[in-house]
Amino acid sequence: MRTQSFSKLGGNGARRFSDPRIIEFRPRQRPAKAAAPVIDPLRRFEIDDYRRRMQQNIAAAVVLFVLVVAGLWLFHQLKESSRVLACVEAGLRDCLPIDRTHWPTNRVK
Repeated sequence: MRTQSFSKLGGNGARRFSDPRIIEFRPRQRPAKAAAPVIDPLRRFEIDDYRRRMQQNIAAAVVLFVLVVAGLWLFHQLKESSRVLACVEAGLRDCLPIDRTHWPTNRVK
């Protein structure tokens, strides 16, 4: 139990309360010169985090675009090969279009 007097604790001797268990809190003194405004130290990380999130969003959009283009190309190739396979299975000829631009024009008989 604390029974020390206020003067022993470093006070000025003038007591406001008669009960020794009550501690008097005094307001702090303001500093003489104006302090610099408080700047949130995490604000810089928020800016860096925003920039990183935007870069990640752009990278995700590029990856998504590549996946969509690859999927469309694969769909087209599978559809074309399915058409050719059905044509061959039916016993038809000329299932594949042949590009004749690279063939020689004069043939030897």
